[in-house]
Amino acid sequence: MPQTARTLSAFDFRPDFSAPPAEAGEVRLSAEEVVALIARVRADTLAEVSRQEAQETLDRLDRVTATMRDVLCDLLKLMQLVEAATDADETRSHLRATVTGLAQRLLDGQGDLFGLTRDLSEKLDNAPSAGRRMGQ
Repeated sequence: MPQTARTLSAFDFRPDFSAPPAEAGEVRLSAEEVVALIARVRADTLAEVSRQEAQETLDRLDRVTATMRDVLCDLLKLMQLVEAATDADETRSHLRATVTGLAQRLLDGQGDLFGLTRDLSEKLDNAPSAGRRMGQ
């Protein structure tokens, strides 16, 4: 069998056993740098998720607040009906239905508002302390 000749490359002996320098375009990270990078990505991800959850809760809170505002406008209309009411049975039944509907909407909205406020408070209390908060 014929033996092929190979060229030998010089061995870069380092007494501290460190890695040879990186070539152009090559990235080398130490174990500590990889751990720090993973921790940073994790913290940023948790902060972003927390921010998104809080923003969703704020959006829900805005919708509930808008509904409550609509109910208050309807209450003003109700007051106009009461002022214009006569003794007609049709007016009384319309007035009763309007008052009952508004009361139900206020009760539902109040429950939603308290629930959303509690959810938002819990989310902000459980947010990562090292992460960014809303608006930051």
